[in-house]
Amino acid sequence: MLQVVRNGVAPGVEWLFVDILGYPPERAVYIRNGTPDIYLPDAAPPQWGVLLPSGARVIGMVGRFDLHQKDQGTLLCALHMVQQTIPDAQLVFIGDGPNRATMEQLAGELGLSNCVHKKILRQC
Repeated sequence: MLQVVRNGVAPGVEWLFVDILGYPPERAVYIRNGTPDIYLPDAAPPQWGVLLPSGARVIGMVGRFDLHQKDQGTLLCALHMVQQTIPDAQLVFIGDGPNRATMEQLAGELGLSNCVHKKILRQC
């Protein structure tokens, strides 16, 4: 018999399945992400005000620009639709990866270059 197990890659997400969705605790698991957490105790906080217009409504996504898993293209297309109703909507991508240039090109084609911002974080 097939048993469904719900999993997530963020610490504590398994309890969302249990507390909110009612899954049995033994069938909700946390699978640690294969990427180590990056913590730089002396790092300066990001200057988001430099990137974003005052009062903007902000949508954010953190993740690797990977064609097969994160699908930033769908988010860009959604922002294009959202801007029909909420013209001050801004999008911040935090990350880098092999598909970043393609997403930058798509943002330009959709006329979103002025409202899509990128913050590339790398471990030093």
